[in-house]
Parts: sequence; C-alpha cells; structure tokens
Amino acid sequence: MPGLLNLPSEMLARTFSYVNQSSLKSLRQSCRFTSHLATDQLYRTVRLQPGKKSQNALQEILNNPSLRGVPRKIYIDTVDENIGYSSDSPDDDFLHYQEFPQMPQFRFKAMHQFFSLLESLPQPIEDLGIRNLQADNPKDPKILANMEKVLSGLLSLRLSITSETNDAAPEHDLENPEIRKFCKELPSTWLSPAAPSLQHLSLSSREYSGFYPRLDLSNLFFPHLKTLSLGNFCFFHDDQIDWILKHGDTLEEIYLDDCAILYGFRMMDENVDACALSRDAFVRRNDDYSLYGSFDKRWHDIFDLFAEKLPKLRHFRIGRSQWYPDVPFEQEMDIKVGLYYNRYMCCYDGTGPSPYMEGEKPENVTYLEPGWSLAPQCDDEDRAALRRLLAKLGQSVQESHFGSDNSRVVDLIQTR
Repeated sequence: MPGLLNLPSEMLARTFSYVNQSSLKSLRQSCRFTSHLATDQLYRTVRLQPGKKSQNALQEILNNPSLRGVPRKIYIDTVDENIGYSSDSPDDDFLHYQEFPQMPQFRFKAMHQFFSLLESLPQPIEDLGIRNLQADNPKDPKILANMEKVLSGLLSLRLSITSETNDAAPEHDLENPEIRKFCKELPSTWLSPAAPSLQHLSLSSREYSGFYPRLDLSNLFFPHLKTLSLGNFCFFHDDQIDWILKHGDTLEEIYLDDCAILYGFRMMDENVDACALSRDAFVRRNDDYSLYGSFDKRWHDIFDLFAEKLPKLRHFRIGRSQWYPDVPFEQEMDIKVGLYYNRYMCCYDGTGPSPYMEGEKPENVTYLEPGWSLAPQCDDEDRAALRRLLAKLGQSVQESHFGSDNSRVVDLIQTR
C-alpha cells in the first residue's frame, strides 16, 4: 500500500477508474486516502430512473456533505420497464402501462423532479445523458429555468429521443404536433444553453430527423466541440455539411450511426411547413398537392470534404450499431463501419408505413411512381473516398463483416 500511495494522484485516479464497483466499496474502507479516490469513482457517475427510489437515492447524495459535491456525470432514463402498476399503485406508477412503459405525463414529472435536484447540486455537472427523452418539451417556466441552469457549462450532452407511435397508421407519426414542436425547439431549449462549453454532443432519434420534422442545427456554433455523434440523421442540404465543417478548428471525432443522404423528397402541401426547406426550394411536377425536391451531394463528396477541411479529425465511423430494442446510447464505438444501402434514402410524404424509404436499384424496379427517383449508383466512388479518409486518419477498419442486423458487408459495401 505505501508504494501505491506514492504514485501521483492523477495516475491513481486513472487507475481507480478501472476498478469494479465491489472493489471500490472495499477501498473506501481501507484508508482515508483511498477512500477519497474510491468515493469519487463510485459517485462521479449517477444513473437515474423514474420513480421514487431513484429520486430518493439522489436526494441522499445531496443530503450527505461528503458526497453532494462529487457527481459530475448524470445519466437519466425516463423509462423504467421494472415499474408496474396495479389498482393500489402510487400515482407515479399508475401512469405506467404496457406498450409505452411511461406516458408523457410520467416522464415530464420525472424530468421536473430530476432537474430540480440537479439544479441544487453544489457543483455543476459536466456530463448529462438522457435516454428515452420524450419528444415533447416541458412548458413550465420553472422547469425550463432549471434545465437551462443544468445545461449551462456542460462538457458532454447525450440525447436519445423517442416518440409515440400510431400502430394502426404509422405513416402519420410525423404529423404529431408534439414531435414537430420538439424538433423545432430542440436547438434553443437543449443545445444553445450548453453551446459555449460543450465538447461532446450526441443526438439520436427513433424517427429520422433533420428534414421532416425540421431539426435545424445550422445557427448553432460550439467553439470547443471535439466529438459529434448523430443517429438517424438526414443530410439534404449543403448548409448541414457546412455546419459540421465550421467546427474544423476543434472537431476530432465524428460518428454517423444509420445516417442517410436524402437524394429525393416529396412533401404534401399541408406538411411542407413542418419540413426544413422553404416552399421555394420545391417544384410541382405531376399533381397539384405535392412538392418535389432533390439533393445532389453524395457520400464521397462529404468524405472528401471531411478529409480536406477537418484538420484535427482523428476518428471517423459511419455505419450502424444495434438499434433494437432501443435507440442506441453511448454506443459510438459499436458502430460497424460500412456503406449500407440505406445510406441513400428518399422521403415521400403520404406513403407508409414511413415516408422514409431506401432507394431502389434500377434492376429491382418494375414500376416507379411519377416524380420519384432511383437510388444513386456510386458504390465505387463512396468506397474509394471512405478509404481515402480512413487512410488519412491512420484508421483501420474491418471491411468485410456481418452487420448488427446480420446483413453482409463486403469491401465496405452492404450486399443486398
């Protein structure tokens, strides 16, 4: 033990970060010095779930003078499938039901209580992650004020966004006013307060986001951003690529999990104002109730831009991680690198079960709806550009493998 205690405190702290929970608890009892280090590791990360048990545990930390200043990383899950309900359940648990483990009212109440507690921490947290974030922002000014205080000064923010579905008619899911409003407000409500300090940003959503409903990040700037992770995000305009490139002075890692280029899109008249393009970006073609548009950038264009204009980039992954049963959370390194065929998609509003569809190859098409477009045929160009980018980064990947959904990737390209 004396030899261990002679090590620099930074090295000891790093060493303790690899120790399991049981051993850390034992080290807390060994001596005052190791107790301090073990306590820091045990309570630095706090994982919270809805319900009184988790809230009480956080309150106990706040009530303990030796612990209340320790937490730096808070992970919140607004869904707890272990919570059941019965006729004599308390009010919190009564709001639980089978298909959606917690209803929006339950999640809002949990978020209000958690942010009230986090706001009262003596030292601000550095890392916040929220799983199953309900796609409907709180409206209470007090909750919003607590959120802004907690978000301000964050170094890392991870949001895993979920939304309610209409099983009988899933093609109408994106017409839900809550998810439209949530996506439109997400930059100002969740990201702007953290922008001055944020170094790591992760956004993933159960629904494809970016285009429809509108999620516009182009007016945000994160002067210290090192890591950007996007899941189920769509690229459909040059402004989105330019937004990433303007972080070139700091950006070191990019993770694109099941992201797609929208090469073609059609919007119904009544829904066009909910998408991210203005009406004048569309043209009318074959009828009087639909508007059409397209995007001509391809992944090889983007890869080459990243290689040229992101001088500090050190790690890049594009492909797919495990999306079942939940939206991925803190799984960036699980992304199996590959150029999956859904990397090019189209969004044709009014079709089902989802307006987002994988593009078809010409040989697979016997009939194409008027105004629709075939998927880009650029496997060779995309493969070559990805290899150039990875080579510049000095990054090796497994080019042939089975994907997370048991699909086959050969020489970086998913086979159909």
